[in-house]
Amino acid sequence: MEEKDVIPLLDLAGIIYRSRSGTLTAAERRILENWLAASSANRRLAEELTSQSSLPEILEELDNASLQRSMERVYKTTGVPSPAGHLPERRVYYILRYKWWAAAAILLLTAGAFFRYGRSSDPTGSIALKQAPPTVAPGGNKAMLTLGNGRQILLDSASDGMLASQGNALISKSGSGQLAYHIKESPGKPNEIFYNTLATPRGGQYRLLLPDGSTVWLNAASSITYPTAFTEKERIVRITGEAYFEVIHNDRSPFIVKAGNQEIRDLGTHFNINAYANEPTMKTTLLEGSVKVSNLVLQPGQQASTNSQGETGLVREVKVEDVVAWKEGRFRFTSVDLGTIMRQVARWYDIEVEYRGQVTGTLSGGISRDADLMQLFHILELTRKVHFNIEGKKVIVIPM
Repeated sequence: MEEKDVIPLLDLAGIIYRSRSGTLTAAERRILENWLAASSANRRLAEELTSQSSLPEILEELDNASLQRSMERVYKTTGVPSPAGHLPERRVYYILRYKWWAAAAILLLTAGAFFRYGRSSDPTGSIALKQAPPTVAPGGNKAMLTLGNGRQILLDSASDGMLASQGNALISKSGSGQLAYHIKESPGKPNEIFYNTLATPRGGQYRLLLPDGSTVWLNAASSITYPTAFTEKERIVRITGEAYFEVIHNDRSPFIVKAGNQEIRDLGTHFNINAYANEPTMKTTLLEGSVKVSNLVLQPGQQASTNSQGETGLVREVKVEDVVAWKEGRFRFTSVDLGTIMRQVARWYDIEVEYRGQVTGTLSGGISRDADLMQLFHILELTRKVHFNIEGKKVIVIPM
């Protein structure tokens, strides 16, 4: 068989993975059946990849930031000698080039998962999701734009290109999920300033290019209200939910974000604000530059945390990669309680969560936000701390 006739390993890995949750298309099922019939080695690989008892050892410390590094961990964990040389940098690998245990690692990298697993007293390695519930797809680029005159534009279905004009601002949408404002020059007195609101639903996200060139990423169930042109001494916007800012600094016109009863003043920076009403605290995290929150001036890597009484404290060291993982298309957690994880999951997949018992302890890890909800739950259940029952758009969380 020539290389061009061989199924790319990442494609096959995804098919095998989806077969575990019963989400294969008819075409994918034929591909899998033909591949299984081709050889006993292929059948052995499929059995290994669908064996729950072998997954914790293979999964140990995996992440998808570096395939080479992750594969070396698998070699060390399993005791299998590493092949000579290095894996090619291209992320397309073929079945004929690597052994079945290498395919197991790449399969899990395809799922984008790197949860850390504790030892289980359950010798069967059983998992709660034995039946395949309906697929729950992840969120995407969805938002509603409300113009100053009350007109609403659903950006999900709006065509790319020019959408509207307000005052001196031309408003356009791009295919990459971005709304942009461009100021047109006009002689004489400036036109009227309007206030627009961009709002994402549960399961939505969107990017906004403000009239001053600053960029804002909106997470799910969030909103931002802003003028169509910044003509005052201060550039003021208001948000709900979560947003990441990359601000064009201007000493003569400070950039101010108002969220709840908090005011965040930009001093030239990139920062993230989490101000969801159902979170216990509002958190402002600085990545670059400097911001002022109440009387605190943050340095990169620090976070200001404000409780419901309006008291603000400083967290000096924060996993900023975890904080802004949503903007990079990932869930990422380091020692986070399940309640916090599930609130993020509920907003992104637009699901209702019900708890039947208390799940103690914390989890560390992550998965792509493009993953189907079943993929995420398969990974979480491997911790042997929790399992899930899905009833339509309701997820029931049960401690193990």
